[in-house]
Amino acid sequence: MSMDEDFFVPTKNGRGTKIDTLPGATNLGEIEDVRYYRDKLLAALKVPKDYIVEKDKSPERKANLSQLDVKFARTVQRIQVDIEAGLESLAKRHLQLRGFPASLIKKLRISLPEPSDMSAKRKLDIDEQKTRVIQAVQGLALFSKQSIYKEFYDMTEEEIRRMEAEIQEDQKRDLELQKEQAEMTAQVEAEADAGGAGPGPGEAGGQEGAENAAPTTNENKVSGLETLRDSILEEDKKEVISRIIEKEQQKAQIKAGN
Repeated sequence: MSMDEDFFVPTKNGRGTKIDTLPGATNLGEIEDVRYYRDKLLAALKVPKDYIVEKDKSPERKANLSQLDVKFARTVQRIQVDIEAGLESLAKRHLQLRGFPASLIKKLRISLPEPSDMSAKRKLDIDEQKTRVIQAVQGLALFSKQSIYKEFYDMTEEEIRRMEAEIQEDQKRDLELQKEQAEMTAQVEAEADAGGAGPGPGEAGGQEGAENAAPTTNENKVSGLETLRDSILEEDKKEVISRIIEKEQQKAQIKAGN
C-alpha cells in the first residue's frame, strides 16, 4: 500500500486490535549471503578475489596483485586456446562457403592478444635469464649445442636438425648478400669513374681550369651515380649507391675547402 492510504481498525466491545510497529531497514549491512554467492562465482570463473575486494579490507592487495595477475593470465590463455580453435573453424567454414581456395584457407590462423602485460614481461625476463645462462655454458665449452637445445629449449632431434639447417641457410644468404653488395659497389664506382671523366687541367686553359677540373669531374661523377640510383629498383642497392654519393660529396667539400 501507499503511504497516503487509510487503515481502518475494527473494534469490539470498546477494545481495538493491537498494532505493533516493526523496526525496518536495520539489516541493510548484513550481506554475508551476497558475499557467499559472489565468492562462489569468482572461484568458478578463476578470477582473483583481490580484483574486486576493497583496498582497506585487503592490505596485501597491491603486493600480490601482480602475481595473481600472472596466474589469472594462464587461466585466460587456456580458455583462449579453445576460443581460437572455434573461431578458426568458423572462419574457415565461412571462407569455404564463399568459394575461397583451399590453400588460402589452410594457412588461416587466428591469435588472441596476450591477456596480461605482466605475464609477457615475466616471460621476457625468464628468456633473458635463460640466454645469460646459455652464454655462460657456451663459454665453458662443456656442453655441445645439441645438449643446450635439449636441456634449455626442450627441442627434439627433428627440431634441432631443422634449426641448424635454417642457421646455415641464413649464414649462406648473408654471405651472398655481402658479396653482391661488394660487387655492386665496385661496379658502380667503375661506371662512375668511366662516365665522370672530364677535361684535364691542361685542357681547361691555365690555372683557372686546373682549379675547376676536380670539382667538375666530381659533380659529373655524383650526377652519374644519382642517375644510376634512380634507375635501380632494389632498395639495398640504392642504399649502397647513396653511401657512395655521400662519400663523393664529402671528398668534393674537402677539396673545395683546400
